[in-house]
Amino acid sequence: MDEFIDGCSCRVWAIDGWINEERSTNLNHLIEAKGTALYQGGFKGNRHLKVAEFVGLRTAVSTARPCIIYGEFDSAADKLPTHMWLEYDGYIYDTIPGFRLRRKPATEVSRRSPGCVNGQYAANKVGAVPAYLSVNQYAAIQAADGHWAAVAGAGCDEFTPQDTG
Repeated sequence: MDEFIDGCSCRVWAIDGWINEERSTNLNHLIEAKGTALYQGGFKGNRHLKVAEFVGLRTAVSTARPCIIYGEFDSAADKLPTHMWLEYDGYIYDTIPGFRLRRKPATEVSRRSPGCVNGQYAANKVGAVPAYLSVNQYAAIQAADGHWAAVAGAGCDEFTPQDTG
């Protein structure tokens, strides 16, 4: 879990879920290369289609469990999403390096204000794509079951793994 906290980017979480640092680094390189290719190619699709381009980089096996993957772009010219998160089974799940996995009930507000973000993104800057959870995302969510604790002042819960050692 410490590696997840230290190194799992929001993009890796939203696209693949966490396995290990090596897979995370490799996926981050694919994400950067895709962003550069979209920018250099003059990508003209909307923010939803742009999120779909990044979701298409998934290297993990998908489950049959539907989810929605979100990405926020500061401007139409952004080559990479500034932040990514996902919605599954009535919750928004979010992380950034240095944070544990966080969740909050999915609402119109939380879909634009995931757990690791202060404030709310503008609706016209958030893209959303229907997808399926990866086996890695599902395993992390299952491991967190029963181990959530409220984050003071954040309006969300975070995964608090039990010490097994």
